[in-house]
Amino acid sequence: KYIALDCLLPQVGASKFIELSNSTERETSKFLISSFVNEIGERGNSASAVAELLGKILSMLREEMHDKAGIDLHRPEENKKDRRKREKMLRERKGKKESI
Repeated sequence: KYIALDCLLPQVGASKFIELSNSTERETSKFLISSFVNEIGERGNSASAVAELLGKILSMLREEMHDKAGIDLHRPEENKKDRRKREKMLRERKGKKESI
């Protein structure tokens, strides 16, 4: 089950994966993550597969969020201070566009 979900993840992306999770819970992302954490906590046969999948989901979700915000994490020449300046500048530009 988790290996199949692992194969599906790159095809649909983390955001859509969480959105498509079949849950009647109001906050699907919390339900999905808490169910994965519970599965890991039970230390069953699938715990390592679940942990690996959860790590991939969270990592991919982080990358998607940065891409959406216009932040390139794969710039090795940029240090954290420069990245923060650029992020601030992007937020200010976005704020000016929304006020127009």
